[in-house]
Amino acid sequence: MLASAVELKSRVWKMVQEGVDAVAQLRAEVQNCRTRIEEAEQTALVEPLTGLANRRALEAPTEFRIAQMRRFSLLMLDLNGFKNIDDTYGHLAGDQVIEKFAPELNGIFRLTDSIGR
Repeated sequence: MLASAVELKSRVWKMVQEGVDAVAQLRAEVQNCRTRIEEAEQTALVEPLTGLANRRALEAPTEFRIAQMRRFSLLMLDLNGFKNIDDTYGHLAGDQVIEKFAPELNGIFRLTDSIGR
């Protein structure tokens, strides 16, 4: 009888350990999923060439301000002669100009301003 109790205790302990391991594995998988979701959200809201917010990312705060009837300003910039760069030197050169221009915008505007492309 004592051998049966020891064996039963051993099996229960093994089941508990397997349960702990399974929970740990599930927690790791959940964290992995959360990380992948955050990365997907970031990808969905950032324009990859410049690292600036894309249109989708800018629409939400704009719609919120409109719904709250809060005042805000919207400024749109156009790079003079940019089409010439694209047409003359190609889209790769145009991309390089945009990549260099994006940090300039970040340096000009406040941290509270939304900047995007």
